Amino acid sequence: MSSQNITIQNIYSIQVEEPGGHYFVPQGVLLVDSLGQFTLLCPDTIHNFLRSVIQKYPFQELKKGIRHREHLVRMEGMSEQLIEKYSDSRNFLPELLEDLLTSSPRHYYFLNRYIKESERSNPFTI
Repeated sequence: MSSQNITIQNIYSIQVEEPGGHYFVPQGVLLVDSLGQFTLLCPDTIHNFLRSVIQKYPFQELKKGIRHREHLVRMEGMSEQLIEKYSDSRNFLPELLEDLLTSSPRHYYFLNRYIKESERSNPFTI
């Protein structure tokens, strides 16, 4: 079976403010490919919630922020700086995820699992 590379067009941080909360917390990373399909990286405990938000609302609304089930959810674009930083890297996904994890281990702890998986099999390019 031949592997096919998937070109990443956009990278977003998905941030959630809990009901009664006072600030947004990163809860996921969204990779959007050149065909408009997405890969969601997040903790298992919030996966279904975030997936339903992503499928229900247009990206433009998510960038502004929406209210869903009493939670405030927004996407923050990280594409330009990350694609520029990793454009020469042959194995950019583990490096990108490692940088995000290092930048905020408390918030991006869930990326550990994806870093290990992406080191074994990484179909993404930028």
